[in-house]
Amino acid sequence: MDVLSGAANGIAPHFLWARMAGDFGMAAVCLLIPWGLAGVARRQPVGLAGWTVAAAAGLLALAQLVDAWALWLGSSGLGAASGAASALTALLFVAAAWRLGPRLPQLLAQAASDSQLQDMGRLGEVEAEARRLAAVVESTADAIVVKTLDGRITNWNAAAERMFGYTAAEAVGQPVLMLVPPERETEELRILASLARGEQVPPFRTVRVARDGRRLDISAQVSPLRDAAGRVIGGIKSARDLTHQRQIETALRQSEARLRFALESAALGDWEMALDTGAIHRSRRYDQCFGLTDATQPWDRARLLAAIHPEDRAPVEAALAALSDSLAPWHAEFRVVWPDASVHWLRMDARVTHDDGSPPRLVGIVADVTATRSAEQAREQAVWLAAENRRVQESSRLKSLFLANMSHELRTPLNAIIGFSELLSRDDHPADPARQAQWLQHIASSGRHLLGMINDVLDLSKVEAGKLDFHPEPLDLPVLVDDVMTTMAVLATPRGIALSSSIAPELHGLVLDPARLKQVLLNYLSNALKFTPAGGRVELRMLGEGPQLWRLEVEDSGIGIPADRVGQLFVEFQQLDDGLTKRHQGTGLGLALTRRLVEAQGGRVGVYSEPGQGSRFYAVLPRETLTAGATAAPPRHRQLVALRDHPLRDGVARELSQAGVAADTAATAADVMRLARVRRYTELAIDLGLPDSPGLGLLAALRSGGPSRHAAVKALALTPPGGEGVAFPVADVLAKPLRRGALARALVPLRDRLVPGRPVLVVDDEAASRELMCAALQASGIACEAVDGGAAALARLQTLDPAAIVLDLMMPGVDGFQVLQQMRRDARWAGVPVIVWSALSLSAEEIEALARSAHAIAAGDGAAPLAEVRDAMLRAAQRGRRRRPAADS
Repeated sequence: MDVLSGAANGIAPHFLWARMAGDFGMAAVCLLIPWGLAGVARRQPVGLAGWTVAAAAGLLALAQLVDAWALWLGSSGLGAASGAASALTALLFVAAAWRLGPRLPQLLAQAASDSQLQDMGRLGEVEAEARRLAAVVESTADAIVVKTLDGRITNWNAAAERMFGYTAAEAVGQPVLMLVPPERETEELRILASLARGEQVPPFRTVRVARDGRRLDISAQVSPLRDAAGRVIGGIKSARDLTHQRQIETALRQSEARLRFALESAALGDWEMALDTGAIHRSRRYDQCFGLTDATQPWDRARLLAAIHPEDRAPVEAALAALSDSLAPWHAEFRVVWPDASVHWLRMDARVTHDDGSPPRLVGIVADVTATRSAEQAREQAVWLAAENRRVQESSRLKSLFLANMSHELRTPLNAIIGFSELLSRDDHPADPARQAQWLQHIASSGRHLLGMINDVLDLSKVEAGKLDFHPEPLDLPVLVDDVMTTMAVLATPRGIALSSSIAPELHGLVLDPARLKQVLLNYLSNALKFTPAGGRVELRMLGEGPQLWRLEVEDSGIGIPADRVGQLFVEFQQLDDGLTKRHQGTGLGLALTRRLVEAQGGRVGVYSEPGQGSRFYAVLPRETLTAGATAAPPRHRQLVALRDHPLRDGVARELSQAGVAADTAATAADVMRLARVRRYTELAIDLGLPDSPGLGLLAALRSGGPSRHAAVKALALTPPGGEGVAFPVADVLAKPLRRGALARALVPLRDRLVPGRPVLVVDDEAASRELMCAALQASGIACEAVDGGAAALARLQTLDPAAIVLDLMMPGVDGFQVLQQMRRDARWAGVPVIVWSALSLSAEEIEALARSAHAIAAGDGAAPLAEVRDAMLRAAQRGRRRRPAADS
């Protein structure tokens, strides 16, 4: 077949090839139209007219392909078909044109508008981005300066204006060297050279000059600025003013230097310990406090505890273990042994701190307080020695007075003996038998008087030497009393003094030394007869006092004893009528010997007296005295009731004795100190109104030394002269300033109450005192809450259940006594232990203020102080028995 058959019909071949190429090209163009409309249809509807155009374009492409095929084959039939397809295509185009004709301008305009909108959208985005960047540049705190490669400023933000003092109008176009000090111009030139090479300048610190000439410490960073083609056309510098930071750093260095100087001057070491790891960072002075010279070895919690004296290690370890994330202060005092074997006292104070969410740390100071401790011990020793010196001087004075008195007492009967003996021995004038008999009676009575004085002196010396023997035996008390009363009747009958005795029916089965008991009775009765005027009365009573004790009392209607002189009774070599012009005979040894005899058998003595109304002397003795050679175990609890109110004091002692508690009584501070020097008391009841030591001065004297220095105060009373008093049970009394050992001893009986969730309430009007007490409690792992007065304490108790209360006595408004009274009246708080914490040296005004408060409480409250004191003392003794069952068995 001739491919180009058309050439036979007289058509040139090259023309046929061109026509075929045109047909194929037209077909390709026509096929692009439906393909493009299909893409448009995926985004939006094209309508019937659109699809008509697509169909026409497709038919036209088919017609062109058929026509090309017909030329190739030379077929007239295919050419006719191609012509028919072209005609149909024309009709479709005409229909589409008729349909789209009215909308063609609108569509063309819309197309142009869409293109324009797209361009505007892209431009708006660029402008918005530019505005955002400009806002960032203007709002930043760093100065932004844009400069050309030749050093001209082209951009200048607000922060640059604030930093350098130039406005943008003043700075733009100016050389950047106007900001550079002369000595730094080379630096700026190096920066420009680096920018020209396209290098980024890393952050650096430098100095620039402000408009007013101030030199600014700045931190800067410079980056190259490129155009759209990537060429470097300048640089962008961001600068931050470090002047304030430098000032802060300088001030901080100066502050640290001052602090370091202060710590070194005060001999304080600083340290900090990470609570999670226990690692310790410390200063050189810290090591010196522990006696170390090598500061290279690391420290941690374990090494700190190992350096503490074994006896003090447990409390410090417990305090560290109880630390929490609270900001409460921490405190510890302990001993350490230096490498040279010397013992030193250290004090550590610290507080838990947090820094930006980092683990908590304990930051504090340490000081060597050995000198302070030694000075405190020396002060206590000095107080004790001063008291002992006063006692020795008083004893020396009393002994001198005793010798003078004894000389008088000895010479009087000796003169009588010698004088009447000489009269009897004279032969020149013999006397009649009646007178001689009378002289012999004088000689005999004077001899007996001398013998009595000598026996008293000898017995007293034996008691002091511990060589006085007792020979107890079953006692027939009525027979012994009759014998004593018969002897005393010789002295009572001539003066018309009524002498009587009574013995309680239940008082039997006594095992005592009859001679010593008779000596006590004779001393008491002779003393009563001596000071009872003619026509008076003297009564001897013997009563039971509990299952183990009994009491004898000698009551007279004599002259009585003033309250301020009661303390001079029962004291060796001392008499109330102690001058050379005294009206009553005696050496002053009778009552002192009686006290020694009774106390040597485990008893106690005392007296109640009212001037002009008479006196009542008593002695409390055990029902059975140990045989010779036997040793009595000292009572585990021996209590001392020091109250000036006689009935209250006697009632408390009697009820304690009936409950089986060994109790002594004292009416003055002198009595207390005398008893406390020879006996160890475990609990005390103290009156703030003692005549010779008002306030808490007596407690200060007791705490200064002696066997009773650690006795706990279990009751506190105030009995003003001539008025009703008050008494309150307390857990103990602590002295200001606080001592850790005393606080620890006071807390031991309360350890069962000190549980989580029940803090100790501290009541004090002084903020420093509150903080100190809370620090000491928290150092022992005890939670604490503080209020600033009595009224605040009573309000807080409405919602708080404290384990105990630490209470100051002297506070403005509601004082400590008023708080104690309110607590006693409310059943919710009556059982809360109270530790009184107050200054031991109260002024006269403070004591008077407390006395007014006590008088007001006593006048408005019918509660009996006797029951308060008795119950407090009994609870203390019973608590000790429960905790030591083995020792009591």
